[in-house]
Amino acid sequence: MRAACWLARVALEDAVRDLLQRKSLEPGEGNMRSLLVCLEVAYLEDYAALVVRAEYAWSRLSDASHHHAFELGPTFGEVNGLIDAVALVEAGSR
Repeated sequence: MRAACWLARVALEDAVRDLLQRKSLEPGEGNMRSLLVCLEVAYLEDYAALVVRAEYAWSRLSDASHHHAFELGPTFGEVNGLIDAVALVEAGSR
């Protein structure tokens, strides 16, 4: 499950960079938190749901990608839902 979360997170990061480039913003080497803030500024008025979905998915995927002692990993349903959220963000970047 964690591997699926890692792959989904990478796909999400690529989609966020693509969305920023569509607005003529160069993402450069900024960390993902900074890029999400830029995404929020660039898309909040046009497509707020996309921004919220991207921020939520990245946060949950980041948590799910790391092993924490005495903490259960994500369930299949949770991972599936996060992958679906990433797919919606990717669709917005096309």
